[in-house]
Amino acid sequence: IDLGTLSASAGLEYSYGPFLVGPVPVSISIGGSVTLEGRFAIGFDTRGLRSTLRGEAFSDNVLLDGIFIDDLDLNGNDVPEIKLEVSVYAGASVSVKVIEAGIRAGVTFGVELNWNDPNDDGKLRIDEIGIWAAKPICLFDRRGYIGFYLEFYLKFDFFLFSTTLSWRPVDETYELFNESCEPPKPILAEVDGDEQQLILYIGDNYANDRGVYNTTDNDKNEKVMVRQLSERGQGCKIGQ
Repeated sequence: IDLGTLSASAGLEYSYGPFLVGPVPVSISIGGSVTLEGRFAIGFDTRGLRSTLRGEAFSDNVLLDGIFIDDLDLNGNDVPEIKLEVSVYAGASVSVKVIEAGIRAGVTFGVELNWNDPNDDGKLRIDEIGIWAAKPICLFDRRGYIGFYLEFYLKFDFFLFSTTLSWRPVDETYELFNESCEPPKPILAEVDGDEQQLILYIGDNYANDRGVYNTTDNDKNEKVMVRQLSERGQGCKIGQ
């Protein structure tokens, strides 16, 4: 279900004049606007059902395992879910009958929030959301930017219609920050310092000690491979 992009904006402008500069009437304008855009899409697939049929795991949350938040738009592009822009500008114009010519300069501040998808598959699942419980801001990649522009325009205002021609010799955007959190890594095992015993965090008793990912260990057919990396005689016992 893709709700598309919802947008809300508000703006205001103040105009002063016209003031006569010689024989030419000049008007001054200042203004600003705020725009907020949001996108939300949710989907369902058979991930939980497939895992159950393969005998990998069984959980009361089989159906919930198939629910995901879609991080991609309809064209498969990764776009920000929340975007906020604040713009301010100032300008001057001259008007003679049906023709208005002017110049405008402005600055735009923007912030974008994009779902932080740990495995970049475009689907943010319930268990992936859970890994950011201790730091909710990490649910999103954060990007901020500032833009500047200088615009010249020529407006023709006829009785039945009007048209505007514009040209921007300056239109630059600079990134202020681009932040993202790295997914936390699960703790698969630890060495008991007293007994030099390697404790594998698997099974009903220890799965919760992993910290993240599969902390309930519903998979009863889990397989673990342990390799000895130290010299003979320098290893440790394995416990669970």
